[in-house]
Amino acid sequence: MGLSVYDDYFATDVAKGTTKCRTCKQEVSRKNGGTTSLIKHMKRHHEGLYEQLQERKTEPNNKKRKLDPQTPSISSAFGAWQPGGTRYESASRALALMLAVDSQPFAMVDRPGFQNFCKVLAPSFKIRSRTSMMRMDIPTLYADYKKRVQGRVEKASYISFTTDSWSSEDNRHSLLSLTGHWVHGGRQEFRVLGVIPIRGRHNSENLSSLLLSCLADFIGKDDKNKCHLVVRDAASTMKKTTRMCGLASIDCFAHKLQLAVYGGLGSVIDDEDQFTTLIENTKKFVRKLRKSPVDRDHFKDLQSLEKLSPRWLVKGIEVRWSSLHDMLERFVENRSVVKAFLIDRSDYPKFNSGDFSMMMKILHALKPIKEATTMLQGRSVTISAVIPTIFVLRPTDDNSSQMSFFEKYRSVQISEDPISSPPLDDKLRLRLEVDKYLGESAQPLADPIQYWANTVYAEQFPTLSQMAKKYLSAPATSVESERLFSTASLALTNLRRSMSPENLQKLLFLKSNVPLEGFAEKTT
Repeated sequence: MGLSVYDDYFATDVAKGTTKCRTCKQEVSRKNGGTTSLIKHMKRHHEGLYEQLQERKTEPNNKKRKLDPQTPSISSAFGAWQPGGTRYESASRALALMLAVDSQPFAMVDRPGFQNFCKVLAPSFKIRSRTSMMRMDIPTLYADYKKRVQGRVEKASYISFTTDSWSSEDNRHSLLSLTGHWVHGGRQEFRVLGVIPIRGRHNSENLSSLLLSCLADFIGKDDKNKCHLVVRDAASTMKKTTRMCGLASIDCFAHKLQLAVYGGLGSVIDDEDQFTTLIENTKKFVRKLRKSPVDRDHFKDLQSLEKLSPRWLVKGIEVRWSSLHDMLERFVENRSVVKAFLIDRSDYPKFNSGDFSMMMKILHALKPIKEATTMLQGRSVTISAVIPTIFVLRPTDDNSSQMSFFEKYRSVQISEDPISSPPLDDKLRLRLEVDKYLGESAQPLADPIQYWANTVYAEQFPTLSQMAKKYLSAPATSVESERLFSTASLALTNLRRSMSPENLQKLLFLKSNVPLEGFAEKTT
């Protein structure tokens, strides 16, 4: 058999006298121009191709066998991994998505371990440089997924938003977030619409201009009526910003609950200085214990003796009442261990029975706020949960005051709602629809989104079902913006500190939206 049959598997450079495997790029030594070394190489490293070669060698007259038209030739399979090839483009896209979604530094593509992994997985795959990926792949992916999100927003009947601002620890990056929330197809949906770099002053004029520019990318001038509500923090700057955008807005309810804690604790704390000292001593105890491996082991041994779970004490975070609750709760759970630990330790803060009594009172005051905050921060919780939560947190025997509240909203004229401006002869029909709905049996455990997605109720109460899409679009808190900025902190690793604001904007957009939209390429 002539050497030509091996040409599909090996490339020979006559001038240099070398032969290189087309699959793995390894040079193969050929003594006296023979093929023995080529056969050994294929048998050892490419068993499938070796079997194919053997079949071709047994054909009459050593002619190449006809391959199945659906089976790619060696050259076409090799070319698929080269720049411009189908596998090359798909692999490059998947790699860029992985780096963005997993918050990996783009320098990863230059690391020997990663390059070796790719070489073993696909020897013909040439990894793009990190510069090329940031300049080519990320902008392309950003444009692709932005278009997908635009398509979803376009289908929404009504949309609400959350917004917040954030600065990195080194103040090199300042961002303004905008997340969109809506009801479609019987389920809640949300996407990150913008992670906007802030340049210049963080005043309302600048922030409102940035928000309006971002909104214009997703909502046309003729669709402004679909914008329902913006959930934001209570800072005067954010209030003015949304006002200048012409958008209705409301305070984040979780922030309101955090502020309400001050009033709740005031009823159980007689001495504010004593409270401050107690909290600081507790934090100091936890901080000191966590820093010493020897003390941690001793504390863990005492937990075993007391038959308590060997769980670490929790460190409280400033202005986070929920974390203060967790710290005190774990501390009280380990009260006996703390007392035993302090018997022969003079370098730790001391705690007496009065201190633990105050901790119990504080926990009693914080527990309902902690539970309410945790519940409200769920992604499926809408603004409709706010009023029931307030009534649970503020129980009253005066049912008449509660009824008067609902009666007030029962009598609101439907014509005041911007969903429609019905003529006078339609008002009776709308009033009858409301009365019929109020006459329905209550379903306390029903999911409101699923309730209004039910075609039976949607047909019985057509106007109210449309109103539900509007009012249930608003989340109870601005937690999605806060989650986004937690992501930003993770994305800005030491290897990414010098990243431009525009690149960070694209990466955060992709990290948030790709898992929701899916990794697969759209075929249409």
